[in-house]
Amino acid sequence: MNRVNPPVKKILLSALSVVLATAMLIPLTSCAMIEERLVKQGITRELEDIKQLRNRAVNEMIQSAGSSADFEEIGVNPEDFLKAWFSDFDYLVDDVSINGNEGDASVTLNCKTAKSFFDTLGASIAQFINEDPPADERSSKEVFAELFIEAAKNAPSEAVSLVLPLEKKDRIWAPSEGYFEGLENVLVGDVDASEGLFYASVLMILEPLKRIEEGSDAMKYFLQRFGTDEDFLSFGIDKNEYSQLGLGGFDYSVEAIAIESPERASATIVVSCKKIADAEANCENKLNDLVANGTFAAMSDEDIKKTIGSLLLAALTETAPSAMTITLPFVNRDGLWEIDPESQELGKAIFGD
Repeated sequence: MNRVNPPVKKILLSALSVVLATAMLIPLTSCAMIEERLVKQGITRELEDIKQLRNRAVNEMIQSAGSSADFEEIGVNPEDFLKAWFSDFDYLVDDVSINGNEGDASVTLNCKTAKSFFDTLGASIAQFINEDPPADERSSKEVFAELFIEAAKNAPSEAVSLVLPLEKKDRIWAPSEGYFEGLENVLVGDVDASEGLFYASVLMILEPLKRIEEGSDAMKYFLQRFGTDEDFLSFGIDKNEYSQLGLGGFDYSVEAIAIESPERASATIVVSCKKIADAEANCENKLNDLVANGTFAAMSDEDIKKTIGSLLLAALTETAPSAMTITLPFVNRDGLWEIDPESQELGKAIFGD
């Protein structure tokens, strides 16, 4: 459960750098005697396709911005994302300079950057978490996708100046070495320490617990406390009912975050949840009463186990959520924030150990 999915940074890196770079990789001209104005016209043509979101440009960008599986993982339609991202895109080809088979183009782009996007996304997620909305019918994935698209729409654009190196090979002008790196550095930069990326991780780790999402990593983390599938079966407990009762009332809010470095951060979180240890203690008391009055004397081992299962579900129903403040340490691995595997704080909050 510690690992945040999906790979948000990976998708943004593609959408900002590879998208534009690939769009401009189309040969600018195949004329034998290239002139600066023809190169400028070629660059202008490709950027205008992006500005107008013509079908050809959109389709090429979708293919370049990452596999459909990447977008599917976060529940985002790639065309919706790209249209939102480039909704106020504009450009100016300031100058083109040619010297033999080498050249460069000075371009000013009015566009969203990774920083503006993640700042907007982080603010939206923080507001969503701390407004304490009830868990509706949407999945965590659907919630995140909506916030993701809204951030792409609402992130402010800024003027970005670029000098793009070009070279002519086989009578065709195209980007040269350093083109991708320069474009990525300006548009993407170092987003590992972005608060928005961090908030995205917090949401995708904790929201599935609030929404009690069957099959999620968060749910697997919760259910493993009880035991295996065979254990649930032997005690006559339905895992879904156990989850609904045990996680009923789970909620969380973020009081503060501290990004100490691109590799380490922490979140101070108020968690409201039932303490499973309290329910288990209640169950044990009920069990002792039954033992004392001889109820189990004539029961088979199978019936005794099923009775214990019923007592546990009853104890979970009677247990009320309580709030506590915890500090969760995070580590950044390959651009994805995850709870430090050494930390036991979340488990202590939920299980009361």
